[in-house]
Amino acid sequence: MISKITTDETTVEIEEIAAPDISHLIIEDDTPVDNFQSEKQQRLVTTCLSDSWLGVDGSSRFLAAANIGVFYAVNKPALVPDVFLSLDVTIPEDWRERENRSYYTWEFGKAPDVVVEIVSNKVGNELGSKLAGYARIGVWYYHFLCGFNTPPSTRCSKLLGVRIPM
Repeated sequence: MISKITTDETTVEIEEIAAPDISHLIIEDDTPVDNFQSEKQQRLVTTCLSDSWLGVDGSSRFLAAANIGVFYAVNKPALVPDVFLSLDVTIPEDWRERENRSYYTWEFGKAPDVVVEIVSNKVGNELGSKLAGYARIGVWYYHFLCGFNTPPSTRCSKLLGVRIPM
């Protein structure tokens, strides 16, 4: 479908692109969080941001979420960070609709800005394939927090063409 937008001096034709078919994507699988400490850390981060932060411009146009699939292509499985923060986005009002229940980069117009992974074992490969996946889709900051079963530590990386440890 082509829409026409007319200003005082110019008419511009804009071709509307249909939303991709997402009916085959697995957006919910009820996989549980691995332990109470991880769940509490995830809730602490998202609740503090949602309840007290106004965002970088004071508009509260941000989304802080935990264990939500981040889809970047219709033919690839989602990346599912423990926590993510996406700035300058508008959250859909009706979350009951399938197209509003996950984070689709083509709908939000970008990847999340920050991803936090709370690690309690090596099964998730957070410093390997998951880190590479987040870099590939354009996540700018990746925060890695060791959890319950590993020595306490934290690591943060920033994407600048290549990932640079901070």
